[in-house]
Amino acid sequence: MTTFITVKEFARTRRCTTKYVYDLLAAGRLKGARKQGRVWRIPEACVQKQSRGKEKSS
Repeated sequence: MTTFITVKEFARTRRCTTKYVYDLLAAGRLKGARKQGRVWRIPEACVQKQSRGKEKSS
């Protein structure tokens, strides 16, 4: 069973703003995300998969 987190939890984990997360959701970049009523639910697996492209490579 997939565990879901909120937009706020995702933003805190990824150290980004909730606005950025809503932009990702609007662009369809968070696979498996669902809107339940007025609240978005994001699969925990997206936290590890989503990359902002700012990490440095060695």
